Amino acid sequence: MIKIFFLILILMNVFFSGCLKKTINPANDYKHAIYWSLRAAEGGSVSAQKQLGSMYYLGNGVKKDLKKAYMWYKLASISNDASAKTFLDIITALLPGDQVSDAQTLFTAMQKKIMHSK
Repeated sequence: MIKIFFLILILMNVFFSGCLKKTINPANDYKHAIYWSLRAAEGGSVSAQKQLGSMYYLGNGVKKDLKKAYMWYKLASISNDASAKTFLDIITALLPGDQVSDAQTLFTAMQKKIMHSK
């Protein structure tokens, strides 16, 4: 009886691990995370804006882009979010001067887009 029980456990483990390999796709997970985060961030969600800032800062699921990271953290910092302000300061220090003005332009355009969508 114990042998049958363990055999069933082993078979279930093999079956479910095979199912998980087919359904878990990190690239697809990032794709969905970016899609939903963009929708929420453009709707004014500070946590989604910080999430996108982090994704662009680290290059998780997107090409690393400090200007876009700056833009998202700057948008989040408008709401007086302390962590967004901290990361904004870090990214500002990493960007050369001419890229900060480019990032500021991205920020202004996105801010207008968000304001018009409300």
